[in-house]
Amino acid sequence: MKLKFLHISIENFLSLGQIDLDLNDMGYTLISGINNNPDDNAVSNGVGKSSIFDALTWCITGKTVRGTDKNITNIHTEGGTRVELTFLVDGKEYRICRYRDHKKFGNNIQIFIDGEDKSGKGIRDGEKLLSDYLPELTLQFIGSVIVFGQGLPQRFTNNTPSGRKEVLEKLSQSDFMIEDIKDRLNNRKNLLTSLVREKEDSLLSLKSQLNLLTTQQENRKKDLEELGDASQLLEEKQQLENNFSKLVEPLNKLKEEVNNNENAWAKAMGEKTDLCALYTQEKSNIDKKYSEELNELQQSSMGLKSQIQVLEKEIVRLKNIKDVCPTCGQKLPNVHKVDTTEQESEVSNLKTLLSEVDKTLSDLNSKIYEEKSLLSRDYEGHLLSADNKIKDLKEILLNSKDRLGFIEENYKHLEFELTKLDSKYSNYSQHKEYLISAIQKAEEEKEKMQSKILYGTVEWEDLKARLDVISKMITITTREFRGFLLSNVINYIQDRAKMYSKDIFGTDKIEFTLNGNNIDISYDNKMYENLSGGEAQKVNIIINLALRDMLCQFSNFNSNILVLDEIFDNLDSTGCSQIIDVITKRLTDIESVFIITHRAELMIPADSTIMLIKEKDGITRLQ
Repeated sequence: MKLKFLHISIENFLSLGQIDLDLNDMGYTLISGINNNPDDNAVSNGVGKSSIFDALTWCITGKTVRGTDKNITNIHTEGGTRVELTFLVDGKEYRICRYRDHKKFGNNIQIFIDGEDKSGKGIRDGEKLLSDYLPELTLQFIGSVIVFGQGLPQRFTNNTPSGRKEVLEKLSQSDFMIEDIKDRLNNRKNLLTSLVREKEDSLLSLKSQLNLLTTQQENRKKDLEELGDASQLLEEKQQLENNFSKLVEPLNKLKEEVNNNENAWAKAMGEKTDLCALYTQEKSNIDKKYSEELNELQQSSMGLKSQIQVLEKEIVRLKNIKDVCPTCGQKLPNVHKVDTTEQESEVSNLKTLLSEVDKTLSDLNSKIYEEKSLLSRDYEGHLLSADNKIKDLKEILLNSKDRLGFIEENYKHLEFELTKLDSKYSNYSQHKEYLISAIQKAEEEKEKMQSKILYGTVEWEDLKARLDVISKMITITTREFRGFLLSNVINYIQDRAKMYSKDIFGTDKIEFTLNGNNIDISYDNKMYENLSGGEAQKVNIIINLALRDMLCQFSNFNSNILVLDEIFDNLDSTGCSQIIDVITKRLTDIESVFIITHRAELMIPADSTIMLIKEKDGITRLQ
C-alpha cells in the first residue's frame, strides 16, 4: 500500500479553528505554537499542535491518535466540526470529509474516489464503506508507522508482551495470511466433505438398488417355483369354473327378489306421500272457508284501535290547554277550557265495540283450531300405518340386499381368480420364459452394481484420505505455521532494530524476540520495562522504525509523511540529531517530516515552520 497524503482542511476541531495545510513535499517542518489564552496559563501547551494529526486520524478512523472520539468540537466556535483529507492510495485519489454536529451535514462522512462520490447513506453506512475501501488504515496502523508519539496508546511498546504478538500479527498481516490459508483449506475441506457425502449417498443408493435387485430376483425365483406345470393349472381352472357356475342361479334369483322388494317399498312411500298431500289439502280448505270472515274481523279490530288512539291523543291535548297565566294566576283572554265529555264517551263506546269484535275473532280462531285438530286425529292413524308398512318393507329390502351382496362378492372373487388363472394358463410358457430371463438379468445387474460399489468404495476411501490430509494441514496451519510465519517477521524486525540501534546507540544490543506467546524487547540485557526514560524513548523510536520497514518489506508499504509528536522528551541534543540523521538516511520514501516539540533549546534543523497561535477567544489559528 503506497500512501501519499496531499492536503488537510480543518474546521473547529479540538482547540483549532480554521486550518488548511499542505502535507506533501514539506521536508522537515517544525510545528510550533504560542498560547495567548490567559485561561490556559501556558506558553505553548494546549495550542493544538498535535490536534492537526489527531484530525487526520479522526477523519480516516473516527478516533484521534489517542483513541478518543469524544468532545472533539471546539466549544468556542459555531457551526460544528469538519475535517477534509485528500490523499492517494496506490495512485487512486481519496477525498474524505467527516463531520460532527455540523450546521449543514450533521454527523456524516463523505467519500470521493477519483472524484466520484462513493458516500453511503448516513454515518454508519459511511463507516462501513470506509472500512471496506481502506481496511488497512486502522488506528493501530497509523499510530505505529505514520504518527510516532510519546505516550500514545497505539505505541507498540505500550502493549503487554502477549498483546504485542497480537498487534504484530495484525500489522504484518500474518494473521490475515494465516486466515486466508485457513479459508482456502477450509473451502477445500468443505468441497472434499461435500464430495465424500455425495459419494456416500451414491454408495448408499447403489447398495439400496442392489438390495432391491436381490429382492426382485428372489421373488422371481419364488414365482417360478409356484408356477407349477400346465396340467395342474388346467385342473384348478376347471374347479373354479364349476364353483362359478353354481353361483349364477341363486344370484339371479336374489337380484329378482331385491328388485321386487324395491318396487314394494317405493309403492308404500308413494302411498304415504299421497296421504300427506291429501291431509295438507284438507287443512288448506279449512283456512280458505274462514279466511274472508277472519280477515274482516281483523280489519275491524285494527280500525277501532286506530280510532281510539286518535281520540285519546285529542283528549289529552284538550285537557292540557291552560286558561290561567302560570306566573300571575289571572285568567287569559280568549282562552277557554274545552269539555271532553263527548270525546271520552265516544272512546268508551269504541272500546266496548272493540271488545265485542275481539271476542268474535277469538271464537272464530278457536273454531278453526278445533276443526284442524279433528282432521289431524283422523289422519294420524293412517300415517302411522303407512310408516309401519314402509319400515317393514325397508327391513325386508335390506336383508335381501345383504344376501345379494354376499353372493356378489363371492361371484366377483371367483370371477377374478378365474380371469387370473385363465391368463396364467394361456400365457404359461411365455411367463415361464419371462421369469427365467428376469432372474438372469437381475444377476447380471447385480454384478454390475457390485462392481460400481467396489469402484465407488475405492473413490470414497481416496476422498477420505485427502480429507484427512486437509484436516491435518488445517491443524498445522493453526498450531505451527502461525509461529513459523511470525518468526520470520520477528527476525526481520530484529535485524532492522539492530541496524537502527547501531545508528542511535552505537551498539546492536537490542533484542526483539518471540518467547512463547510473548514478544520480549530488551536493550543491553535489560528488559524494556526496566530501561531509563532516555533509553526507553530511543528503543520506542527504533521499534517504530523497524515496524515501518517490516511493512515496507512484507506489505509493499510506504508513506510520504512521518509525524514525530514530542518524541524528543528525555533526549539530549545529540540523541535528537542521531534520530533526525537516521530518518534522513534510512527513510528515503518520506517527503514530509512534521516535528512537534516544546524543546526550543534543541535547535532542531527544519526546512520550514508552521506557527499556530491560540488567541484569547480560545481558538487556534494558523499564522
